[in-house]
Amino acid sequence: MRKLTYINRWLKKFGVEVYRLNAVERITRQNSDKWLKQLNINTVLDIGANEGLFTEMIHRVIPSASIIAFEPHYECVKKLFKLQQSIPSLSVIPYALGDEDGDRIFHCNAFSPSSSLLRAEKLHEIAFPYTKHTQEESIKISTLDLLLRGYSLKGGVLAKIDVQGYELHVLRGTEQTLPLIDVVIVETNYFSLYQGQSTFSEVYDFLVKKGFHFIGNYDQMYNPQNGMVLQGDAIFVNESSLKILEKA
Repeated sequence: MRKLTYINRWLKKFGVEVYRLNAVERITRQNSDKWLKQLNINTVLDIGANEGLFTEMIHRVIPSASIIAFEPHYECVKKLFKLQQSIPSLSVIPYALGDEDGDRIFHCNAFSPSSSLLRAEKLHEIAFPYTKHTQEESIKISTLDLLLRGYSLKGGVLAKIDVQGYELHVLRGTEQTLPLIDVVIVETNYFSLYQGQSTFSEVYDFLVKKGFHFIGNYDQMYNPQNGMVLQGDAIFVNESSLKILEKA
């Protein structure tokens, strides 16, 4: 999510910085998170937290919310634990999420936001040449239902899912937890970026059958080679949240 910000952080290591030049877009983005405050979010599940960019953002928007971050990549987990110093309400669970429990091989990309349980497709490397290099790491995987045993989720609950093509597996592991979630912001793919990835249609069908409503994209990622939209951070809300937003 918010790939431009991730890319900017990565390029800064080499002395390069990228800026959005559209002033109207910047003003729009400043107001784009107000709807989250209207939903009285008290718990955030940051699934695929990477280095904690979304955690930092949502803490600024909803500073009173408790945040549970799930991330398997060892180097990213270290940064998340360090982030706890500035965000005391943050809990870190060093696991990947899916619909199974055990050990898996994780494909750690040189550009960490592109790391995944799935191998990247050729299109991914063509669109983003700096993602060609990966190495394997053994990680722990479990379901959201199992890992949240012992946690008391304060409503309302927001789940952000950014797992590079593994979204449907994550959702299948939420049978007990999903009914407690008010908002799901999930990265969805329109083109094949990872082998065996979930598609937007599959994620949409799954969540709609569970009583959620699709209300648009929070953000989108474009192919720098031709401008095509490759991914979107789709927003789904349950019935009660939809009614709140309709009244706003």
